[in-house]
Amino acid sequence: MKEEVNKSCYRKARKQLKILVVGCGLGGLAAAYALGRAGHSIIVVESSPSIGEVGAGIQVCPNLSRILAKWGLVHKLKSIAERDKPTWFTFHRYDTGEVLGMSRLEGKLDRDHGAPWYVVHRADLYDMLFAKASPYMDLRMESKVVSLHFEQPFGPCAILQTGEVIFADLIVGADGINSVVRNYVTGQTEIPLSVPTGDLAYRVVLPTRTFVDDPQLRHLVDEPRIRCWIGPGRHVVGYCIRNRKEYNMVLVKPGDGHSYSWTAEGNLEEIRDGFHEWDPCVQKLLSRAESVLESKLLICRPLKTWIHSSGRAVLLGDSCHPMLPYRAQGSAMAIEDAVVLGNLFSRISDNSQIPDLLKAYEGLRHARASATQAASARNRSVYHLPDGLEQEKRDAAMKLAMEEELLNYEWSKDGDPPSVFGNRNRDNPNAWSDKNKNAEQFDYDPDTAVDEWRLLPFEFWTERRQRAMESHERIQAACDFLLQSPPGEINDVLNDVRNIISDDELLQEGIVPALKRYNLAQFITVDVPETNHQSIISEAARLSTGSEDEEAQERWLDPRSKKSFVFDHIALEASDPQPFEPNEDFETFRVALEKASLNYLLAHFHDGVSSAFSNQTTPNQFILQVVANKYNPTNFWSGRWRSEYIVDLNDHTIKGTILVNVHYYEQGNVQLSTTHSISIALPPAIVTASPESAGTKILALIETEEGKYQNSLNDTYHEMSEKTFKSLRRALPMTRSKLDWEKVLGYKLGAELSSSKGAFTSGSS
Repeated sequence: MKEEVNKSCYRKARKQLKILVVGCGLGGLAAAYALGRAGHSIIVVESSPSIGEVGAGIQVCPNLSRILAKWGLVHKLKSIAERDKPTWFTFHRYDTGEVLGMSRLEGKLDRDHGAPWYVVHRADLYDMLFAKASPYMDLRMESKVVSLHFEQPFGPCAILQTGEVIFADLIVGADGINSVVRNYVTGQTEIPLSVPTGDLAYRVVLPTRTFVDDPQLRHLVDEPRIRCWIGPGRHVVGYCIRNRKEYNMVLVKPGDGHSYSWTAEGNLEEIRDGFHEWDPCVQKLLSRAESVLESKLLICRPLKTWIHSSGRAVLLGDSCHPMLPYRAQGSAMAIEDAVVLGNLFSRISDNSQIPDLLKAYEGLRHARASATQAASARNRSVYHLPDGLEQEKRDAAMKLAMEEELLNYEWSKDGDPPSVFGNRNRDNPNAWSDKNKNAEQFDYDPDTAVDEWRLLPFEFWTERRQRAMESHERIQAACDFLLQSPPGEINDVLNDVRNIISDDELLQEGIVPALKRYNLAQFITVDVPETNHQSIISEAARLSTGSEDEEAQERWLDPRSKKSFVFDHIALEASDPQPFEPNEDFETFRVALEKASLNYLLAHFHDGVSSAFSNQTTPNQFILQVVANKYNPTNFWSGRWRSEYIVDLNDHTIKGTILVNVHYYEQGNVQLSTTHSISIALPPAIVTASPESAGTKILALIETEEGKYQNSLNDTYHEMSEKTFKSLRRALPMTRSKLDWEKVLGYKLGAELSSSKGAFTSGSS
């Protein structure tokens, strides 16, 4: 990759503007450089008393490294990160470290996308951009913007906390997720159109000098890879930085943080406890950590516009499209924004052109940034699957695609062969091996995008954002937000996404796949025709038709009534019931499990639903699912309990997952989102017992484990520290009482659980 610092697009504008950039992060520096190089007078205001980035790593993907090369930074990149260039991106199972998927990075990216992939320390990238921007900007530290004004004849202007007034022709908001400028663009003081993920992200940087003496860690330095451990409700990413002198880790797990920036100190013991059942390599890395930074994660839906109604202020980077950290594109998107803005404003010849150039900027950038937001959110759901059928399908698909990747790599040593297996990577859960997705993300060149804009009528580009977001990008963004809906609130989210997609017919057609995924993951229940009970819609209930036209003929099983039916994922209704003949070899035991689970519901869940299935592909394996819901919109809370257990009579085990989601939203957003895995060895006395006796005893084991988990969850909640509670007071009722998770979930705990009602007793086994 060569440096290209004399591109013709880096022209000087015929009209010099005075531009105020709010925020001196990576996006703000990039904007200062791109606009300053175009000949404009740049003032950058930063509220902090000092400049710099947090101590953590950042991935420089090909679309970003290409920009840095154009800016003459290749030599600097190589000097700080050449030995860190990742050879592979590998995915690992969370507890064993087993390799699930691999994507070749070194060499392959240069060949496919014309630019390499680097990993660097954020502070080093910041220093590089600061050095480029410094000659073009007047930097004001400790200059907090308290208000903006756009009234004529003096506007626009910014008033600082010191009382200083700064007038400008254009204001660029590069002030991050807590943007002041965005408040004026959207008219809201809160982060608009956002949904808390319930996750916290943590950053840890470790010195690697002792890794070489540790056989468990040495491989992390010997071959620089990006390693990603994925597991129920959380994941870990690690890679070397600063020429292998440091090891960067990003860890994501459920939590109730209070900051959306990387300035908050995290609790190391809490993090270690959250990953105590993970790969010993991860545990050892965490044992060496001395400090950690944390940040709360939000899914932010696309804003309707990034431009102030006056046409004299615009947003950039995290202020308008904050990214989840699952696609490594946050900084790249901000810097792409800056390139487009600088290139467009190098063409200005009169102040009257500012509003139209801002519309062109939004038209060129809004759809791409929104699609990248959606892709990042989509990766979260793939990484965080609980153990179960969906996780097994994901792992199998990753491994199948990995075969192609490895074979093509071996063949590439002797040339550049075509893909051997053809389509295995088309639906690969490992997005880094998806050629189409990578081409869409990494081949983009912002200067080329502006050049193409110059070749088309201006009116086309001023309307492009609206048209683009009404098509695939809008649908995709809407679908990914639907998949993050809290329990019982998907209809509310549907109403919200109508702001993204104005065509109801297009909306209905496009969201069906997302609704289907949501319904399956959430164990949506349905009234079974010709019965007086409900059944669970899930992967276990899906019947294989053996037809290529699977979507038109898809049917679902209610094992209790021995009926199959068609299910409408929008109306949530079943139709066309037909008899279903089960495998009689396993039906006796399945019925025993079903009977025991129904008794369990009566004892512990209000209005719960359970379904017991025989695994259609594995003999002597049974799937037990339970779901219970509580919706109380008048009191502003909702909750859902889901549990799934695989009873395997072949290896004498019960493996299960409990998923609890609670959303309280009267005066804010407080969410409990937690996943718990269970593994139980079946005693011989249960395996050899009669089906009815075995079913009862199996449910007794499940009852004991769920009871322990419920009590642990409840104890943790009631033992919440005073500091944590105070930080939540704005979101909780103004009393010292807290939400009663027991009542929210409709699960009877305490004395009732421990004493039982006689229906379930562990007994002797």
